[in-house]
Amino acid sequence: MTTRIIKTSSNHMLAEEGEHEIEITYFTDPLCCWSYGMQPHLDSLYQRFKNRSTIKLVMGGLLPSWNNYVDQVNSVSRPAQMGPVWMHAARLTNRPIKYLIWVNDPPSSSYPACMAVKCAEMQSGDCSLLLFKNLQQAVMQNGKNIANTELILATAADLKKDYPSFNLNQFREDFLSDRGKVNFEEDLIAVTKYGIKRFPTLMIKTKGKTILIPGYRTLESLMETIHTAFGISEVRKNQTEQKYRSRGL
Repeated sequence: MTTRIIKTSSNHMLAEEGEHEIEITYFTDPLCCWSYGMQPHLDSLYQRFKNRSTIKLVMGGLLPSWNNYVDQVNSVSRPAQMGPVWMHAARLTNRPIKYLIWVNDPPSSSYPACMAVKCAEMQSGDCSLLLFKNLQQAVMQNGKNIANTELILATAADLKKDYPSFNLNQFREDFLSDRGKVNFEEDLIAVTKYGIKRFPTLMIKTKGKTILIPGYRTLESLMETIHTAFGISEVRKNQTEQKYRSRGL
């Protein structure tokens, strides 16, 4: 099916197509501090629609390597310059982030962690989402270098404790043999196809329309955007219920 994307007046992307269920595609990266900051809001959003929605992770490959890496927006070309970016994100999102990792033990690339998430996805979408969150926590909250193979395998082992059906041996085999590389490359193609310039970005499809929501957003902002684009009334419904509760009804 061909999708025609146009810009709306609210600077989001809008498209007409034949989808009617809520599909959430999350363009992100384990080393994206803004994704980490938005994760609680995204979790709350998904909980509101969990009975009629799906979520898929698309890894963005934020940091291929430091060779010739340049982030012109944030003036970053070497690891130590990434620390202030994370410090800024921590302050604005109100989530503590171990930004000194970029001085003490800077990750050389986000590609290994991205491929790990894709290997977990080969088992199930739940596995990929849980491993993604665990890798985020390892680097952002605990200051661990998630470019390190042993750290990734240890994080996967922790996932096995919380998700018993996760096949750790299969994951290890898939990860060490680069079996997730093809799926990761497909993600990179999707990033180019949809013109993703910022992480995180959400692509939400429902009611025959698609919107792209780029950048960090709070739950309130996400819900307002979804209501404006699709006419979904959960925001008003929740506000009405809260009004009646405040009246003791």
